[in-house]
Amino acid sequence: MNAPLTTWRCDVCGKLIEKPDDGYVIWIDSSGGIPHDFKIIHQGRCDLNGNYSCSSALSDFLGADGSAKLLAMLSYGRLHTIQAGSSAGKPTPPDLDEFVDLFRRLQTPYYEEARVKFALQSVLDDFADHNEVSPYTEEHLRAIAERPSE
Repeated sequence: MNAPLTTWRCDVCGKLIEKPDDGYVIWIDSSGGIPHDFKIIHQGRCDLNGNYSCSSALSDFLGADGSAKLLAMLSYGRLHTIQAGSSAGKPTPPDLDEFVDLFRRLQTPYYEEARVKFALQSVLDDFADHNEVSPYTEEHLRAIAERPSE
């Protein structure tokens, strides 16, 4: 298994993106600037023919600065709202779980490797009585990622 947060599975071709510089994150911004339908793809080879209105290098979403960029899709932030003199928030993605999945893929160690095994019956059984945090801890994600496929 590769080190976490160094490879990703392309949402178009299903093959590994072996380094951040080879990947792109694409999404659609609906009217009103509402981001949705996020995908991680191979830059150049797996473009979806311009059907996605927004894109950015995968590397832009990694690390602390990447977290800041991802969170800015959810909220303008306290500084911006104070400057604007308004508490009006940014429109949130219609499918928050989809956004959280993208965030975890880019920021949470072993999530990308484990997510392909979430539907395994053994994983479902083992985590049936866990809370909403436990399955997403680094320790549990690594254990899921290391499981053999059924």
